[in-house]
Amino acid sequence: LVYVPELGDGTSFLFAVSTNPAHPYIPPAKSEFKYNNVSPTGKDADKYVVWYVPAKNGEPLVPYEEATPLDVTIEQAEVTVHAKDYTGTYDAEEHGITVTVKGLIGEDQATVKYSEGSEEPSTDPILKKDAGEYTINYNVTLPAREGSEESNYKFKNDEQASGSAEIDID
Repeated sequence: LVYVPELGDGTSFLFAVSTNPAHPYIPPAKSEFKYNNVSPTGKDADKYVVWYVPAKNGEPLVPYEEATPLDVTIEQAEVTVHAKDYTGTYDAEEHGITVTVKGLIGEDQATVKYSEGSEEPSTDPILKKDAGEYTINYNVTLPAREGSEESNYKFKNDEQASGSAEIDID
């Protein structure tokens, strides 16, 4: 979130993150405050209330009830989806569309489901080898946070969550 260096006179801060989502502006209990020259961090997209009190040698300079709140928001990262058609000449090989999701961090992965016509969507890509024109539908689901249905990601453009691409084999 924010790096807070120790002040020149030996004063630093005690930090706590609100653990009461129903009442985030009620200061946390004394036991929640920890001595640290670096503020607590959050990794999930969400709103946090970080409380701090000035301290010297790990001891607060004001009562914990006078802690100062700091609102911190981590926004969802934006992802983009690109679907690529396949066009080619018959070669007895199977071909499909390519759906790429850009902007995911680390090992996070989106789920892409494919369907044709009214068939049930599947994570298995739809491949074609016979000459013809085929419309393949896709739907992208972004990864959920651990222990939640919420995602740390959002589509840059809402229409990118689903669409279609063509396979054209001459």
